Amino acid sequence: MKVKFIINPVAGSGKGRRTWETVQKMLDGEGYPYAYAFSRYPREAVTLARQAAAAGYGVVAAVGGDGTANEVANGLMGSGAALAIVPAGTGCDYIRSLPIPPDPLGAARLVYGGQRLNVDVGLVNNRYFLGVAGLGLDAEVCRRVNENLSYLWGRTAYIVGMVATLATFRPFWVTIELDEDRLETEVTLVAVANAKYFGGGMLIAPQADPRSGYFTVCIVEGLSKLETLRVFPRIFTGSHTKHPSFRVYRSRRVCIRGPGTGAIQAEGELVGRLPLEAEILPAALPVLVAGGRGKLP
Repeated sequence: MKVKFIINPVAGSGKGRRTWETVQKMLDGEGYPYAYAFSRYPREAVTLARQAAAAGYGVVAAVGGDGTANEVANGLMGSGAALAIVPAGTGCDYIRSLPIPPDPLGAARLVYGGQRLNVDVGLVNNRYFLGVAGLGLDAEVCRRVNENLSYLWGRTAYIVGMVATLATFRPFWVTIELDEDRLETEVTLVAVANAKYFGGGMLIAPQADPRSGYFTVCIVEGLSKLETLRVFPRIFTGSHTKHPSFRVYRSRRVCIRGPGTGAIQAEGELVGRLPLEAEILPAALPVLVAGGRGKLP
Protein backbone atom coordinates (compact mmCIF):
# COMPACT_ATOMS: atom_id res chain seq x y z
CA MET A 1 0.00 0.00 0.00
CA LYS A 2 1.51 3.31 -1.10
CA VAL A 3 1.42 6.01 1.60
CA LYS A 4 1.76 9.78 1.26
CA PHE A 5 1.93 12.33 4.05
CA ILE A 6 0.66 15.86 3.47
CA ILE A 7 2.06 18.30 6.01
CA ASN A 8 0.82 21.73 6.95
CA PRO A 9 4.08 23.22 8.28
CA VAL A 10 2.42 26.29 9.83
CA ALA A 11 -0.30 24.36 11.69
CA GLY A 12 -0.24 25.15 15.40
CA SER A 13 2.17 28.08 14.87
CA GLY A 14 4.84 25.78 13.48
CA LYS A 15 3.88 22.63 15.37
CA GLY A 16 3.09 20.94 12.06
CA ARG A 17 6.68 21.19 10.84
CA ARG A 18 8.17 20.18 14.19
CA THR A 19 5.85 17.19 14.43
CA TRP A 20 6.72 16.07 10.92
CA GLU A 21 10.45 16.21 11.71
CA THR A 22 9.86 13.86 14.66
CA VAL A 23 7.58 11.56 12.66
CA GLN A 24 9.93 11.47 9.68
CA LYS A 25 12.84 10.45 11.93
CA MET A 26 10.72 7.58 13.28
CA LEU A 27 9.63 6.49 9.78
CA ASP A 28 13.20 6.46 8.51
CA GLY A 29 14.53 4.73 11.61
CA GLU A 30 11.94 1.95 11.45
CA GLY A 31 12.08 1.51 7.68
CA TYR A 32 8.55 2.60 6.72
CA PRO A 33 8.11 3.50 3.02
CA TYR A 34 6.45 6.84 2.32
CA ALA A 35 6.25 9.93 0.17
CA TYR A 36 5.42 13.42 1.42
CA ALA A 37 4.55 16.95 0.40
CA PHE A 38 4.12 20.27 2.19
CA SER A 39 1.07 22.47 1.66
CA ARG A 40 2.11 26.08 1.11
CA TYR A 41 -1.16 28.00 1.12
CA PRO A 42 -4.82 27.52 2.11
CA ARG A 43 -6.65 24.75 0.23
CA GLU A 44 -3.49 23.44 -1.47
CA ALA A 45 -3.79 20.25 0.63
CA VAL A 46 -7.06 19.54 -1.21
CA THR A 47 -5.21 19.48 -4.53
CA LEU A 48 -2.25 17.53 -3.12
CA ALA A 49 -4.57 14.86 -1.69
CA ARG A 50 -6.54 14.57 -4.93
CA GLN A 51 -3.31 14.18 -6.90
CA ALA A 52 -2.00 11.57 -4.46
CA ALA A 53 -5.15 9.47 -4.78
CA ALA A 54 -5.02 9.73 -8.57
CA ALA A 55 -1.38 8.59 -8.47
CA GLY A 56 -2.36 5.39 -6.68
CA TYR A 57 -1.64 6.20 -3.04
CA GLY A 58 -4.04 4.07 -1.01
CA VAL A 59 -3.47 6.03 2.20
CA VAL A 60 -3.01 9.79 2.47
CA ALA A 61 -2.08 11.11 5.92
CA ALA A 62 -2.81 14.67 7.06
CA VAL A 63 -0.19 16.12 9.42
CA GLY A 64 -1.75 19.16 11.06
CA GLY A 65 -4.93 20.19 12.82
CA ASP A 66 -8.59 19.82 11.98
CA GLY A 67 -8.29 22.27 9.09
CA THR A 68 -5.57 20.16 7.45
CA ALA A 69 -7.53 16.94 7.94
CA ASN A 70 -10.56 18.69 6.45
CA GLU A 71 -8.64 19.73 3.34
CA VAL A 72 -7.13 16.28 2.80
CA ALA A 73 -10.56 14.68 3.26
CA ASN A 74 -12.01 17.07 0.67
CA GLY A 75 -9.36 15.91 -1.79
CA LEU A 76 -9.96 12.20 -1.12
CA MET A 77 -13.75 12.07 -1.32
CA GLY A 78 -14.89 9.53 -3.87
CA SER A 79 -11.37 8.25 -4.61
CA GLY A 80 -11.39 5.13 -2.43
CA ALA A 81 -8.15 6.20 -0.72
CA ALA A 82 -8.15 6.17 3.09
CA LEU A 83 -7.51 9.19 5.28
CA ALA A 84 -5.03 8.96 8.14
CA ILE A 85 -4.57 11.77 10.68
CA VAL A 86 -1.38 12.70 12.52
CA PRO A 87 -2.43 15.42 15.00
CA ALA A 88 -0.25 18.53 14.96
CA GLY A 89 -2.37 21.67 14.95
CA THR A 90 -4.25 24.38 16.82
CA GLY A 91 -7.28 22.18 17.34
CA CYS A 92 -7.25 18.39 16.96
CA ASP A 93 -10.85 17.76 17.92
CA TYR A 94 -12.00 15.27 15.30
CA ILE A 95 -9.77 12.43 16.47
CA ARG A 96 -11.38 12.64 19.94
CA SER A 97 -14.47 10.96 18.45
CA LEU A 98 -12.48 8.07 16.93
CA PRO A 99 -9.92 5.54 18.19
CA ILE A 100 -6.95 7.59 16.97
CA PRO A 101 -4.21 8.35 19.51
CA PRO A 102 -3.32 12.00 20.24
CA ASP A 103 0.38 11.05 20.22
CA PRO A 104 1.72 11.84 16.72
CA LEU A 105 4.07 8.85 16.64
CA GLY A 106 1.31 6.46 17.64
CA ALA A 107 -0.99 8.01 15.04
CA ALA A 108 1.73 7.73 12.39
CA ARG A 109 2.14 4.01 13.07
CA LEU A 110 -1.61 3.59 12.47
CA VAL A 111 -0.94 4.70 8.89
CA TYR A 112 0.66 1.27 8.38
CA GLY A 113 -1.15 -0.95 10.87
CA GLY A 114 -4.55 0.63 11.43
CA GLN A 115 -7.99 -0.61 10.43
CA ARG A 116 -10.19 1.07 7.84
CA LEU A 117 -13.36 2.51 9.32
CA ASN A 118 -15.97 4.04 7.01
CA VAL A 119 -17.22 7.25 8.60
CA ASP A 120 -19.94 9.75 7.77
CA VAL A 121 -18.99 13.03 6.14
CA GLY A 122 -20.92 16.27 6.25
CA LEU A 123 -21.44 18.52 3.25
CA VAL A 124 -22.05 22.19 4.03
CA ASN A 125 -22.53 24.73 1.24
CA ASN A 126 -20.73 22.37 -1.20
CA ARG A 127 -17.75 21.76 1.12
CA TYR A 128 -17.12 18.50 2.95
CA PHE A 129 -16.44 18.45 6.69
CA LEU A 130 -15.61 15.72 9.19
CA GLY A 131 -16.44 17.16 12.60
CA VAL A 132 -18.57 20.21 13.35
CA ALA A 133 -19.93 23.06 11.25
CA GLY A 134 -21.88 25.90 12.73
CA LEU A 135 -22.81 29.51 13.04
CA GLY A 136 -23.27 32.17 15.66
CA LEU A 137 -20.85 32.71 18.51
CA ASP A 138 -18.59 29.79 17.57
CA ALA A 139 -18.18 30.98 13.97
CA GLU A 140 -17.35 34.50 15.13
CA VAL A 141 -14.82 33.08 17.58
CA CYS A 142 -13.21 31.11 14.74
CA ARG A 143 -13.00 34.26 12.67
CA ARG A 144 -11.30 36.15 15.50
CA VAL A 145 -8.89 33.30 16.27
CA ASN A 146 -7.86 32.96 12.62
CA GLU A 147 -7.46 36.71 12.08
CA ASN A 148 -6.02 37.93 15.37
CA LEU A 149 -5.01 35.06 17.65
CA SER A 150 -3.00 32.75 15.42
CA TYR A 151 -0.10 32.94 17.89
CA LEU A 152 -2.22 30.97 20.37
CA TRP A 153 -3.39 27.39 19.89
CA GLY A 154 -5.69 24.76 21.29
CA ARG A 155 -8.14 25.51 24.06
CA THR A 156 -6.40 28.76 25.00
CA ALA A 157 -7.01 30.30 21.58
CA TYR A 158 -10.73 29.55 21.68
CA ILE A 159 -11.24 30.73 25.27
CA VAL A 160 -9.47 34.04 24.58
CA GLY A 161 -11.37 34.37 21.30
CA MET A 162 -14.71 33.69 22.95
CA VAL A 163 -14.19 36.30 25.68
CA ALA A 164 -13.08 38.90 23.12
CA THR A 165 -15.95 38.11 20.72
CA LEU A 166 -18.61 38.18 23.41
CA ALA A 167 -18.05 41.91 23.95
CA THR A 168 -19.79 42.74 20.66
CA PHE A 169 -21.75 39.57 19.80
CA ARG A 170 -25.55 39.67 19.75
CA PRO A 171 -27.88 36.65 19.36
CA PHE A 172 -29.94 36.72 16.17
CA TRP A 173 -33.11 35.14 14.74
CA VAL A 174 -32.91 32.24 12.32
CA THR A 175 -35.21 29.75 10.63
CA ILE A 176 -34.00 26.15 10.94
CA GLU A 177 -35.40 23.36 8.77
CA LEU A 178 -34.63 19.74 9.72
CA ASP A 179 -35.94 16.36 8.52
CA GLU A 180 -39.03 16.54 10.72
CA ASP A 181 -38.95 19.99 12.33
CA ARG A 182 -39.07 23.65 11.42
CA LEU A 183 -37.96 26.19 14.04
CA GLU A 184 -37.88 29.95 14.25
CA THR A 185 -35.79 31.06 17.19
CA GLU A 186 -33.15 33.46 18.44
CA VAL A 187 -29.82 31.70 18.74
CA THR A 188 -26.44 32.19 20.34
CA LEU A 189 -25.02 29.34 18.29
CA VAL A 190 -26.01 26.34 16.20
CA ALA A 191 -23.61 23.40 15.84
CA VAL A 192 -24.22 20.86 13.08
CA ALA A 193 -22.19 18.01 14.54
CA ASN A 194 -20.87 14.84 12.95
CA ALA A 195 -18.45 14.44 15.89
CA LYS A 196 -18.46 15.28 19.58
CA TYR A 197 -15.84 18.03 20.01
CA PHE A 198 -14.84 21.40 18.64
CA GLY A 199 -12.92 24.48 19.75
CA GLY A 200 -9.93 22.73 21.31
CA GLY A 201 -11.69 20.18 23.50
CA MET A 202 -15.22 21.54 23.94
CA LEU A 203 -17.71 18.66 24.20
CA ILE A 204 -20.43 20.44 22.23
CA ALA A 205 -22.33 17.30 21.12
CA PRO A 206 -21.90 14.33 23.48
CA GLN A 207 -24.53 12.40 21.48
CA ALA A 208 -22.78 12.75 18.11
CA ASP A 209 -21.51 9.61 16.37
CA PRO A 210 -19.62 9.78 13.04
CA ARG A 211 -21.14 6.44 12.01
CA SER A 212 -24.80 7.11 12.83
CA GLY A 213 -25.93 8.45 9.45
CA TYR A 214 -27.30 11.56 11.19
CA PHE A 215 -26.13 14.98 12.29
CA THR A 216 -26.57 15.93 15.92
CA VAL A 217 -27.89 19.49 15.65
CA CYS A 218 -27.18 21.47 18.82
CA ILE A 219 -29.03 24.75 19.29
CA VAL A 220 -28.19 27.22 22.05
CA GLU A 221 -31.00 29.75 22.13
CA GLY A 222 -30.38 33.42 22.80
CA LEU A 223 -28.45 34.03 26.02
CA SER A 224 -27.34 37.21 27.74
CA LYS A 225 -23.61 37.87 27.96
CA LEU A 226 -23.63 37.12 31.67
CA GLU A 227 -25.48 33.83 31.21
CA THR A 228 -23.19 32.86 28.34
CA LEU A 229 -20.15 33.38 30.58
CA ARG A 230 -21.81 31.39 33.33
CA VAL A 231 -22.72 28.45 31.09
CA PHE A 232 -19.59 28.44 28.94
CA PRO A 233 -17.33 26.37 31.28
CA ARG A 234 -19.88 23.53 31.20
CA ILE A 235 -19.15 22.90 27.53
CA PHE A 236 -15.87 21.18 28.42
CA THR A 237 -17.72 18.43 30.31
CA GLY A 238 -20.91 18.32 28.23
CA SER A 239 -23.08 19.43 31.15
CA HIS A 240 -24.22 22.47 29.15
CA THR A 241 -26.77 20.09 27.60
CA LYS A 242 -28.81 20.35 30.83
CA HIS A 243 -29.31 24.10 30.44
CA PRO A 244 -32.89 25.05 29.46
CA SER A 245 -31.65 27.05 26.46
CA PHE A 246 -29.98 23.99 24.91
CA ARG A 247 -31.92 21.93 22.35
CA VAL A 248 -30.73 18.94 20.37
CA TYR A 249 -32.10 17.20 17.25
CA ARG A 250 -31.07 14.38 14.90
CA SER A 251 -31.37 15.10 11.22
CA ARG A 252 -29.90 14.04 7.90
CA ARG A 253 -30.21 17.52 6.46
CA VAL A 254 -30.14 21.05 7.85
CA CYS A 255 -31.13 24.35 6.29
CA ILE A 256 -30.63 27.58 8.26
CA ARG A 257 -31.64 31.02 7.04
CA GLY A 258 -31.03 34.30 8.78
CA PRO A 259 -29.00 37.52 8.53
CA GLY A 260 -26.73 37.48 5.49
CA THR A 261 -23.83 38.63 7.65
CA GLY A 262 -23.96 35.43 9.74
CA ALA A 263 -20.66 33.55 9.26
CA ILE A 264 -20.45 29.75 8.87
CA GLN A 265 -17.49 27.73 10.13
CA ALA A 266 -16.48 24.14 9.47
CA GLU A 267 -13.62 22.55 11.41
CA GLY A 268 -12.60 26.00 12.64
CA GLU A 269 -12.34 27.54 9.16
CA LEU A 270 -14.78 30.11 7.77
CA VAL A 271 -16.59 28.63 4.77
CA GLY A 272 -19.12 31.32 3.91
CA ARG A 273 -22.18 33.10 5.24
CA LEU A 274 -25.85 32.29 5.67
CA PRO A 275 -27.87 30.56 4.41
CA LEU A 276 -26.42 27.23 5.60
CA GLU A 277 -27.29 24.07 3.65
CA ALA A 278 -25.93 20.79 5.04
CA GLU A 279 -26.47 17.08 4.48
CA ILE A 280 -24.90 13.93 5.89
CA LEU A 281 -23.17 11.42 3.61
CA PRO A 282 -23.22 8.07 5.44
CA ALA A 283 -20.05 5.93 5.49
CA ALA A 284 -18.56 8.10 2.77
CA LEU A 285 -14.86 8.08 3.73
CA PRO A 286 -12.49 5.35 5.00
CA VAL A 287 -10.34 6.52 7.94
CA LEU A 288 -7.52 4.57 9.55
CA VAL A 289 -8.13 3.92 13.26
CA ALA A 290 -6.79 1.68 16.01
CA GLY A 291 -8.02 -1.91 16.33
CA GLY A 292 -11.01 -3.17 18.28
CA ARG A 293 -13.44 -3.35 15.36
CA GLY A 294 -13.63 0.40 15.11
CA LYS A 295 -15.02 0.84 18.61
CA LEU A 296 -15.69 4.53 19.22
CA PRO A 297 -14.74 6.43 22.39
